[in-house]
This record gives sequence, structure tokens and C-alpha cells, in this order.
Amino acid sequence: MGLETLIVILVILIIGILADGVRRMLKERNNRLRLRIDPKAKELAKQPYDEVNPELPSGGARVLPRTGAEVRTPKPVPTTQRRQAPGLGNTGSTAHAPKAPPLAMEPEEESKPPVTAAVQVDLFQQPDSAASSAQTPATMEPELEPEPSPEPRRAAPELLEVIVMHMVTPAANAMPGRDLLQALLEQGMRYGDMNIFHRHQARNGRDELQFSMANALEPGTFDIDSMETQSFRAVTFFLKMPGPANPGDALERMIKTVRHLGDRFGGEVRDDQHSALTQQTIEHMRERVRDFERRARVAGV
Repeated sequence: MGLETLIVILVILIIGILADGVRRMLKERNNRLRLRIDPKAKELAKQPYDEVNPELPSGGARVLPRTGAEVRTPKPVPTTQRRQAPGLGNTGSTAHAPKAPPLAMEPEEESKPPVTAAVQVDLFQQPDSAASSAQTPATMEPELEPEPSPEPRRAAPELLEVIVMHMVTPAANAMPGRDLLQALLEQGMRYGDMNIFHRHQARNGRDELQFSMANALEPGTFDIDSMETQSFRAVTFFLKMPGPANPGDALERMIKTVRHLGDRFGGEVRDDQHSALTQQTIEHMRERVRDFERRARVAGV
């Protein structure tokens, strides 16, 4: 096939394509909707607008200006108050039903914007009624009561008991320091810590403190270097628990020592309230020791 033949075929195809495009364009133009403006419409447009359109079945509705407030919907007039068209009765057929009169409009009232109340939900207060529960969002989970924290363990009360006794001599019969020191040494008391005298006892290979004795007058201590040149009116014995392994024995030893000094120097033995030491007071001291031992066993001391 020669070159001229190919050129002729291409020209024919191009002409066919152009002819088809022209045909489609003409067909589209013929199918377009042609609108013709009636000259009378211009005259009608110049006439004033009537709020009531007689062509509407109900006579139309009055247009109210927008005030930004909610427009109240007119209430329809009961059917018993509707007027029937003259000459037409109620035939029971909807096809011949008279046209309904225009809806009666209520008198205009000053439009008020809808009132909205802000509802505050108290998450810590249980709802009183179903209405309050309805205001709670459905996605809100019920508030769970916090688990009570474990009560901290109370520390065991510190066990401390001190039994005190005094030995007081008359003003004219003060105890000479030399004689007092000699009597204390005979009762097994030694000068030591805090510059006072202590009674010790060897137990299980160690030295155990039983009770102590201090000066009843200020400053409450003894100067061992000048004690032999001084005189003393009163001394104070005290037994502290916990302390000795057998506080009952330590109490009996302390009572014996105080009474020995009282008999030797003509002094009066008194309790911690500075009352005369009686047998009843001694029994009370013994009961205090037994009670302490019971509490110590319970506490595991």
C-alpha cells in the first residue's frame, strides 16, 4: 500500500470525526430549554406585594419580622369553628370538602428568648430523684467509694514505771556526810553515774542496776571529794522499771535500805507524795511492780 493511500485514509477519518462533532453540537442546541419572558411579568413585578395570596388554599400566612427570638407557632382553629363555603354541605367526601379558612393567629406578644437554666452536677452528692439522675450523662461511671486505707499500727505504749521514796531527818539532826557515806557503803551502794549512788547486783555475769539514791535538796547530786565535810537533811531513793530483771526483789531491797537509814539517823521515811510510808503504801508499791510485770509480759518486753 502506497503513501498516498495512507494519507487519503487519514484525511477521511479526520473529516468523519469533525462531522460527528458538528452533529452532536447541533443536537445539544436543539435540546436546550428556551425560556421566553412574558412582557406582562415586568408589569406584575412593579406592583406592590400583597401579604395575602388569594391563590393559596388557606389564604396565605402573614410574614413576621425576625427578632432573633423564637416565633410562636399559630394554633389552628378547632374544626367546629370553621366556616363552610355557601351552598356546599358536608357530603362526607374529601374531594368536595370546602376550603379551610386561614389559620387564626394569636395576638402578637413580645417575644422572649427561651430561658435556659444552667444545671450544676455535684459529683459528691447522690441524686435525690429520677430527674436528677436523668441529668447525669449516661457515659458517667458511678462514683466508687474509696477503699479505706489500712489503719496504721499503733506503737506499743512505752512501759515506764518509777517508784520513789524519801528519807527526811529533822533540821537539828542532819546526817553527817561521813556517817551517811559509811552507811551507804554498808548497804552495798556505790558512787557512780550522774554523781549519785547506785545499788548494783551481779546477775548472769553482768552488773545489773537495782535502784539509785540522789540528794533530795538542790542540786540533787553529791560531791564525793567534799561529802565527808558536809551534812544532809534528806535523800531520795528511786527504782526505775524496766530495769532490774526481778523488780520485786529490787523493791524489797530498796525498802530495807531506806528504813535502815531512817532508823540510823532518826529520819522519817515517806512516799512519793511526801506522806509517811505505811504498810498500806508498801503494799500499793508491790502491786505496781506486779502490774508492770504483767504488762511487760503482754508487750513482750
